[in-house]
Amino acid sequence: MAIENTVLGFGISGKKLDFFEAKCCVEIVCNTLGVEFDFEKANSTFLNNYKSANLIFENEVVGYLGFVHPSVVKNYEIEEDVILCEICLDKFIEKEKEIPFFNAFSKFQSVNRDFSFVVSKELSYKDVYNEIKNSSGKYCKEVLLIDEYEGENIQNGFKSLTFRVKFEKDDATFTDEEIDKIVAKLLKSLQYKLNINLREN
Repeated sequence: MAIENTVLGFGISGKKLDFFEAKCCVEIVCNTLGVEFDFEKANSTFLNNYKSANLIFENEVVGYLGFVHPSVVKNYEIEEDVILCEICLDKFIEKEKEIPFFNAFSKFQSVNRDFSFVVSKELSYKDVYNEIKNSSGKYCKEVLLIDEYEGENIQNGFKSLTFRVKFEKDDATFTDEEIDKIVAKLLKSLQYKLNINLREN
């Protein structure tokens, strides 16, 4: 008897697709589920292995995200790039995780800040992500990796990671001074614990 899995999936097609925009969608799903995924290089017959990743939860592969391989796209006579994502939800259901279907929006305006850091290639994005979450405090509602870059103006052995951090209160709007204090604490913690600083343009 075939076993049916509970799966969440989505696909995106277009001329100029951005892997990191799709990755942001996955991280939004993570926030909704109340879990965190690790990303590791995929090895798939139908995905472009240079532009794809397996989704890891508790050391198990629970899904994938990536560009469909050019040969597959050509075989189906598709003239645009295609990104596919699939996440198996069974593991979360087994653990009786409550999956919220709706969260009320705050009445007060959120504040987004983008931060670009130059880090050693030996340092994973997850290390930086976790420290941002830990040091930003209770008002940090979302952390998204929106860009990863290696190349011109980046020293050999290093890479640039850009994160978008969303801050939000339930009972008031942030003042500039409040945000400045949170950001200063965040940057100080990253410098002290991970020895990284903001990228100079």
